[in-house]
Amino acid sequence: MKNRIKSWVAFGAILGLLVCFDQSLKAQINIGGKPYSFQNEVPGIESLPVLQMPAVNMSEIDKEDQKDNQAGLPPRFGYPFQVELNLKNAGSWTTLDNGDRIWRLSIASPGALSINLTYDAFWLPEGASLYIYNKNRTKVIGGFTAQNNNSPKGQSIGFATGFIFSDQITLEYYEPQAVAGQGEISIDQVVHGYRTLQTAEVFGGSGDCQVNINCSPEGDNWQDVKHSVAMIIVGGNRWCTGSLVITTVQDFKPYFLTADHCLDGWAIPVALDAVANPVAGNWMFVWDYESVGCDNGLNEPTLITTSGAILVANNDDSDFALMRLIENPAQLNPAVSLWYNGWDASGGTGATGGVGIHHPSGDIKKISTYSMDPVSTNQGGGGIFGGNYWSLYFDPTTNGHSVTEGGSSGSPLFNSDQRVIGQLFGGNGISCGDPENDQSIYGKFSVSWDGDNSRRRLHDWLAPDCPVNHVINANFTMGVEAFYASNEIVSTSDIAVNTLVDFSAGNQIRLLPGFRARAGSFFRAKIGGCEPVAPRPSEAKLLSSVIGAGSYVLPGQGDGVQTADVRNKPMHIDESFQCAPNPFADGLSVQFKIAEPRTTVTLALSDALGRLVHTEWNQQPFEAGQYSAQMELGQLPPGLYYVTISTPEGRWIQKVVKAE
Repeated sequence: MKNRIKSWVAFGAILGLLVCFDQSLKAQINIGGKPYSFQNEVPGIESLPVLQMPAVNMSEIDKEDQKDNQAGLPPRFGYPFQVELNLKNAGSWTTLDNGDRIWRLSIASPGALSINLTYDAFWLPEGASLYIYNKNRTKVIGGFTAQNNNSPKGQSIGFATGFIFSDQITLEYYEPQAVAGQGEISIDQVVHGYRTLQTAEVFGGSGDCQVNINCSPEGDNWQDVKHSVAMIIVGGNRWCTGSLVITTVQDFKPYFLTADHCLDGWAIPVALDAVANPVAGNWMFVWDYESVGCDNGLNEPTLITTSGAILVANNDDSDFALMRLIENPAQLNPAVSLWYNGWDASGGTGATGGVGIHHPSGDIKKISTYSMDPVSTNQGGGGIFGGNYWSLYFDPTTNGHSVTEGGSSGSPLFNSDQRVIGQLFGGNGISCGDPENDQSIYGKFSVSWDGDNSRRRLHDWLAPDCPVNHVINANFTMGVEAFYASNEIVSTSDIAVNTLVDFSAGNQIRLLPGFRARAGSFFRAKIGGCEPVAPRPSEAKLLSSVIGAGSYVLPGQGDGVQTADVRNKPMHIDESFQCAPNPFADGLSVQFKIAEPRTTVTLALSDALGRLVHTEWNQQPFEAGQYSAQMELGQLPPGLYYVTISTPEGRWIQKVVKAE
């Protein structure tokens, strides 16, 4: 569509997100804290049997890796053992005096430098938690809870948990009596890490000409933009690179641009496709994987990861793939800085020169600089797709002469206005041995913009249509859908499990009789404008609600419909909302800032079932300023709770945990 917006400015720094956190926590979205057995006596903890993985044939692995290296493929760091380990056929159960239960499973893989797991089923009930730790109990990831569920019970799309740098790990799953037998944990891969990030093959393993993103002057002007770029891990492979991209309505949906050829390969049993097979439930995305300074350093960066994605569009004409991340990196605990890239779909380069930011050979984040005008080329399409690609050569700079390598695939190409104009397909002779003659080829963003339908192009997702009113009667059975209207959305749709659907309207959303969001679907309704807007960081957040499963008909509203009518008013509580400590024992400190005078505030605590258990303030008037409340909660039983701050303009909710 020629009248669509063809260039969108870079935008999206999000700092200090609304989180309650323990500063020591890292890695995936989690509640932190400690496993039950770390704080309580559990019978038989010392006698837990250990499941031994087979020996790894490093001679054969070395031969395979040498072939991959010669072919310019990204490096494998781990060997995945295919297993079937679940709550019924592995590990051991212990019933506590109060009826709660603990399941533990120890896995050893002799010689492993790290172990990480993928799952073919993962679903935890409310109140349950999963932790994973090393043999000496000095390294812990988790706790994973119901907030990590990405699909309904019995219909899992897969999951993955992060790395423990040890040759033996223990999984500890705590399940309250009230939800006994409901959890699902089924491991399908134990990845034996035979390389760590510190080895020459991985950490610092890209060519010695590569320039780290935090080198000066190369990275000076790209310190915000760098936070958009993440490394993709599939199984035991550092697979590709990709980046977050912004929509014209700036609703911060976690759309992630990478390469179409990253959707297939030796680590992926069945190729992903936006129409036929869109779910990447066990993919992992590694954020801020970079050196602190210009040198590589001696210590590996912390692995900060999210898990899972759904493919929304892909096309091999320009080798693009657009994913919707299931775990939003904006929910990481503690928060990370994020950036959502602008883009230019005009078909020109937009501005002379620019950079590529990428993870060559699965290494820490690098920056490559170019000053030429990229040239249209047929390469990458075997001469079939004439002019669908950009060809360019990177320049020598102060600290090196960065080029792309295997693992850089899917990484963004920026022009000097910091807008994405393509994603990496590949190149010819990529090597630090002769970087001046190393050609890099990127699929054009402008070609990806248009296609036969919404599953083969970008514009439907990044610059959505915005009619005044939108009537939606179609049913949805797979993948992702997003609909916008400046005034009203009316729907009678049926939304199937594992399907993600978003409605966004300026004034109201009416869900007519017959509308149904089935258990296990992801349906979100939001009141907010949908016309393209200029960047406005101070007003970036829009009020939204996640709608659960059910048939949405409310009586007494005339035509028997539910109407969402929450206006997008300015936030009176800013990003200062914090809760500490989390987990807490006796008391919880809640801090927040009021931006507008004469704001009434209700501060309350509810349990995992939504029942009110404590009210600190009820419509208490406040003037503008910084406030702190100390909630005395020693009488509460251990478990999951929600802190809620309510004002006339909205509600802000954070999860906290009462420790044993």
